Order: sequence, then C-alpha cells, then structure tokens
Amino acid sequence: MILLLMALFWVQELFTKDLERKTLYFVLAYPITRQQYLFSRFTSAALLMALAVLSVGGLLWAAIFYLGSSYQQVTPPALDSRIGFVLAGIWLDLIVVMAFSILVSTFSTTPFLPILMGLGFAMAARGLGPTLDYLRNNPLADQQQASLLAPVLEYSYAWLPDLSRLDFRAWVLYNLPVNYLDFGYATLMAVAYALMALISAGLVLQRRDLA
Repeated sequence: MILLLMALFWVQELFTKDLERKTLYFVLAYPITRQQYLFSRFTSAALLMALAVLSVGGLLWAAIFYLGSSYQQVTPPALDSRIGFVLAGIWLDLIVVMAFSILVSTFSTTPFLPILMGLGFAMAARGLGPTLDYLRNNPLADQQQASLLAPVLEYSYAWLPDLSRLDFRAWVLYNLPVNYLDFGYATLMAVAYALMALISAGLVLQRRDLA
C-alpha cells in the first residue's frame, strides 16, 4: 500500500501537476512531441519506483535474514533468487497502476481524480482474480451471489487486468518452485496493458487543449 501511494504521488508530481499548472505548455516549446514527453515522464516514475521496490525489498530481505533466523516454522521463507521474481511482480503491478493514472490525468480536470481513480483501479484489479476464483470454486460461496456477480466479473476481464497474477509471494513463503510460464504470461499481460494505457494517454494528450 505504501508503494502504491508513492507511485500515485510520483505520477501526480511528475505529470499531473504540469497539466494542472499549465507548465506543460512551456515544456513543449522544446523540439519534443507530447507523446515523447509523456513516455519520458512515465519512464522516470517507473525507474524511481524500481529503486523504491528494490530498497524496500532489500530491507525486508535483510530483516528476515538477520532477525528472523531464530524463528522456527514448518516452511521457512526462501531467501534466494525467488525474491527477485516477487519484487519484479510488485514493480509490474505498480507500473500498470501508474500507466492507468497517467491516462486518467490526460483527461481529468480535477487534480485528485487520478489518485482516487488509481486507488480504485488498483483495488479492483488486485481483487478481481481472487474474488472470481472464490465465487467459482469455493463451496462456501453464496450461490445467489455467485450467479449474479460471476458474469459481471468475467466481463470485467475484457477491460481490467488481473493484477493478482503478479503476486508471486507464495514461491518465497512456502518454498515453491518458480513457475516460469505463469511469470511470463503475467509479465506479458502487465506490459501490454501498460502500453495500451500509455498509447491511449498519448492520443488523448495530443488532442487536449493546453491553453
């Protein structure tokens, strides 16, 4: 949640405020297109987020390695290269949310709308897969709710990414082997959605009146 708030804050600072204060008009006096400006801002925010994820992940790894070694449990966490896959999944999750927030910023006239919609998008996309799986497969699920909500959630897959696929923490927590196929599919989904959001944002920004 902290990294999510940081991601939305950086989008706000690096992109949304330029639109709000109309300083983007002066930036575009240089020989760059609006799409180039948008992608450069997104790349800067994505690199900052990668540094933040690595910093937080490194501190967590150090805390578990040095302070948690005396704690006995049936399946101790795997402190090996699998943590890299977990951090990569977290970063991909966040850049998808950042790309969506940038898209909202290009047509928003309210400064806090990208943050609010970004939070809502993140919660919905992260909960889509587990909720649908619960309604489909859990015998304790209410059948009436399942019959009403399952079709809506299945339709949501057409326009909402399932960010729960980027959660690879079980590999570390339960010492499970890496499923490279799942990682590849999840990465492709995240990259494709982020690119579509950025291309759409570039098209909207190109038509937006900045005066």
